[in-house]
Amino acid sequence: VKQLGIEVFKRDKRLEPIEGNELPDHDVMLLGKAFSRLLERTKCDVAGLNFEIDTMSIVERMTILMERLQVLGGRAFLHELVEVTARKIDLVGSFIAVLELCRRGILSVNQEDNFGDIAISFAGKGSEVDEELLASA
Repeated sequence: VKQLGIEVFKRDKRLEPIEGNELPDHDVMLLGKAFSRLLERTKCDVAGLNFEIDTMSIVERMTILMERLQVLGGRAFLHELVEVTARKIDLVGSFIAVLELCRRGILSVNQEDNFGDIAISFAGKGSEVDEELLASA
């Protein structure tokens, strides 16, 4: 879609299309609740409706999250991967980046208890794939 003389929503050529993976059956409402807890834990200002433009792409956020996860030994809780002082747009972008990394089979997400902390780790092929993604981002 061309708008204002630039391509909007143009696919990054560095990312090759992936085939759709069968995703486990999950309650979609749990994602919303998990994000709500993340907003509370990071003390993000959620009052009012603000429209912001995110200056960081999802690919950049994916790279940052993977780098942080590597520093933390390949396993961390979601709240450990985002800045405590993050703005709402940063949290939304990071949350989307985690979902995309899971969809690509790079990250694995686990939650021991309902409403418990969300643990994130590299999936089986993640430690190999992350180097490729970091190099191409």
